[in-house]
Amino acid sequence: MITKRELITYEKDHIFCIDIGNSGKYEVRCKCKTKAFNCPDKYTIEMHIKNAKCHAVYVQKQAEMHRVDVAATDDRIAEAGRIWRLSTVTKEDLLFRQRMLFMMLKAGIPINKCEIIRPDMEAMSLKSLGSAKDLPSDHLDMLLKGEDALQSSELVPGTLCSLICDGTSRLGEVFNVIARFICTTSTNKVVTKQLLIHLGFLRSTLDACEICGELKKAMQKRRVCPNEVIALSLDGCKANTSAHDTMEKAEDVKWLLLLCFSHMASNAGEQAGFPNLKKFWSLLQKIFPHSTAAKQIFKEVTDAAWKEYSGTCWYSEHEVYQVLFLKFQFLGTVFSKLIEQNVCTKNTLEAQGMILCPRVSLLLKIELAAYVEGLMELLKFCYCMEADGEIPFEAGAYVDKMYDIYPDQSSPHMPSVEDALIREALQFVNDNPQYQRPNVLRPQPRALREVTLAVHRPRRQRAIDAVQNAVQAIETVAQRNARLQREAEERAAAEAIYERELNEAIELEARLQADFLPQNDDEWKTHIQTGLRPAINYFFQRINNGGDRFQTYQIFKAAQLWNPMYAKMIDDESARTSLENLRFVPKLNDDELIDVLCISFPKYSTYARRNVVEKPCSILQWHFDFYRRLGEIQESDVGRCSFCNIAFNANASCSCIRLLKTWWKVAQVLGLLTPSSGASERVFSTLNSFYGNQQHGFSTRRNFCIIVLQS
Repeated sequence: MITKRELITYEKDHIFCIDIGNSGKYEVRCKCKTKAFNCPDKYTIEMHIKNAKCHAVYVQKQAEMHRVDVAATDDRIAEAGRIWRLSTVTKEDLLFRQRMLFMMLKAGIPINKCEIIRPDMEAMSLKSLGSAKDLPSDHLDMLLKGEDALQSSELVPGTLCSLICDGTSRLGEVFNVIARFICTTSTNKVVTKQLLIHLGFLRSTLDACEICGELKKAMQKRRVCPNEVIALSLDGCKANTSAHDTMEKAEDVKWLLLLCFSHMASNAGEQAGFPNLKKFWSLLQKIFPHSTAAKQIFKEVTDAAWKEYSGTCWYSEHEVYQVLFLKFQFLGTVFSKLIEQNVCTKNTLEAQGMILCPRVSLLLKIELAAYVEGLMELLKFCYCMEADGEIPFEAGAYVDKMYDIYPDQSSPHMPSVEDALIREALQFVNDNPQYQRPNVLRPQPRALREVTLAVHRPRRQRAIDAVQNAVQAIETVAQRNARLQREAEERAAAEAIYERELNEAIELEARLQADFLPQNDDEWKTHIQTGLRPAINYFFQRINNGGDRFQTYQIFKAAQLWNPMYAKMIDDESARTSLENLRFVPKLNDDELIDVLCISFPKYSTYARRNVVEKPCSILQWHFDFYRRLGEIQESDVGRCSFCNIAFNANASCSCIRLLKTWWKVAQVLGLLTPSSGASERVFSTLNSFYGNQQHGFSTRRNFCIIVLQS
């Protein structure tokens, strides 16, 4: 067993020993392991340091934790020393303050909390922490330089990448750009990285030219050439698509435009709804979100917290509907307690009236169940599209699954609704003759979407006419700002009128549908289909041939072939058809490349079948390992190719290895594609979680540093 004296030479490698009581015995441990070595010698220790995966991961994490200290070179310390407040501060104190600022920003701790923890931190470290007021101004630039150097070392010039960008007016005009690229580590591990390379706080809504300007700033900052960008991922608003076209013309490049699938699915979910359910939902939004007392009562009665949701993310709203569906039986008690405690009395009385009315309550319960169950797969699709990593090779399978769930592009089979609740409703009508209409035909129900459009379309057309009839003139900055302010006020006033008219229309349609309950199974199914069909139609209109996401779907469907589990099951003819769809990617639109992939697919699928993947693995890593193995293959003693069994000779050679290496080269391009701009959306979420609506009170530099450290 190795001695304590010999262990001293391994301290730098995180190896140490622990005494066991007073017996003189000791255990040898490594900081990367929870268990001690079993009687180790020098060879065991050295093999652990050199080959153990857990040790390599621990060392890498330690290097990342101390990257700020490593980046704080003597030149940067000298630069800090030029600040008069720091002229007498020691190097150790400067490093300590930088480290504290780094940890507080990374953890999201407000800097002013530094004053609370100062005494204890200084007592434990025996170092000076400095003022909370001066800490960011003195050291933030150093942190940014360290992060800038780290990003520059990762996203080096010449690296192929894709850009993900998005903007929002919900947090004050914020625009961010993220670069997605693939790199390999020194241990031959393939890593897909996404870096925030630009964050801008702007004064007005961006048009196409301004978006192009922000993209150019981001690329210039990180020295990304336009011809190194494979694709641009963003949502499908007019300004974004126009910016893509403008960039292509200005830079003379071809970028693949990837419109966000997650936004599309979220927009589809917003198309669904029932007037009766919408009316009830509106009342609940007037009761719970703004009242702590109402939330507390809901929690006490239902034993579930009232969920908050984002008004721009339909899938977060759907989660609140799930809670309402599960706790529907307790809502009557909740409303009674709210009335007893005089909380939101007016709206609570109206909501309670809907619950206590038998026919309205029955209709509401079935609509709520149909909304939750019928759109559950759409909710899952939204969450799947928000993923990172291997999503380029999985997105096509998720869309194919939607076709399986909605085979006729209509609402799926819903057991809890069709087999239980509708049967209960029919029994209720049979037991209550006052609700029976044997000779009256039920009016065709209108979906919530139809009611909304009936109110919205005339107003929208008037707005379009006003824009078309406007006289275009050269404006000064002051005139433009005044006009934008006036238009904002006019929009707010028009929005208030629109909301009032919409609520009146929904109220009228909800009353009509509640007065004429469905009398049989077909009428109930028609009623449910009416509410859900707009969402399902919207989704498939975008995906089907002719939709704006059709080409993107075909690309991701072809990318499934790079999944060895999928490649070994598909036939050669179907594979060739899918590979032709790669022509939609400008970087891959090459006849010779497509021919090579089609010719080599049988050999690739054969290799995938021989090398069975028993558990999920990284697809890019699998292809990289395959590529490395191709480079190491040597001719056998008999001089035959291990893929096609063709004999080598002096005048001819097998082309299998050269052709199969193409699969890794294409995988590096496909791995850059992403079906969602969710990475940019998470930047907004991070800002909102830190500051709410107050992030403009802080500098763009600090916001950028916080988000980079959080990523």
